[in-house]
Amino acid sequence: IVRPNDFAYNPMNVRFGAVARHKGNSEVSISGYYDIFTTKVASDLEFMDSFLISDKMITYYNKVSIGSLVEKQRVHFTQFMDFRLPLPSESERKKIAEILSKQEKLIALKEKLIEEMRKLEKFRRDFISNLTHEIRTPLTGILGAVELLSDEEPLNDSDRIAMLKVLKNESIRLDKLAQDMLALARIE
Repeated sequence: IVRPNDFAYNPMNVRFGAVARHKGNSEVSISGYYDIFTTKVASDLEFMDSFLISDKMITYYNKVSIGSLVEKQRVHFTQFMDFRLPLPSESERKKIAEILSKQEKLIALKEKLIEEMRKLEKFRRDFISNLTHEIRTPLTGILGAVELLSDEEPLNDSDRIAMLKVLKNESIRLDKLAQDMLALARIE
């Protein structure tokens, strides 16, 4: 069972940074293959999030890992817990944790902004695609009517009136589309 703020690591993959804190609000069950531990000082949680996957710790994990084949090497829990690397003082760890926390929040904000920009870009592409379609439809009607009206073979009165009606309706449609675009530009 992993409780909120417990750390878990995979002994075979910790050498590659496979260690993390459970940031959820409820307990979860994981494979018994994983080792679980926590910190004594609650304020160390954020600091340890980064420290445990730092280059210094990865070097340590590689140094203490055992196994006959490189790809099968593992770090046993006793070796993991016996590390003797000098840590900053508790107050320094708190400051580092605050900086790291702010950095994570900024990264999350930046990722959110990037996602919003992607959504806006998709909206823009879709809008242009729809707008192009909306413009082409009345233009096709206008061009077809003009072509029929300019044919060498004259149209009878009812066909000519129908083509003029198409020209008028499609022109009104284009004008309404232009007005809608101007209204959108003013809103923007």
